[in-house]
Amino acid sequence: MNAVAAATAEMNGGKDWTAQVAFLKSDGGSAYLKKLDESVEKSIQILGSSKSEA
Repeated sequence: MNAVAAATAEMNGGKDWTAQVAFLKSDGGSAYLKKLDESVEKSIQILGSSKSEA
């Protein structure tokens, strides 16, 4: 597992999340988070409505 973690560390930010945090604090990051939140909410509504149909 350590080998996998080391090999993929750069793909998930490793220990330094400075760039990811800077993006999320930017206007683009805010827009991304808003769109992500709307998508999650829509998915929850769809799952909830399909559950009551079952």
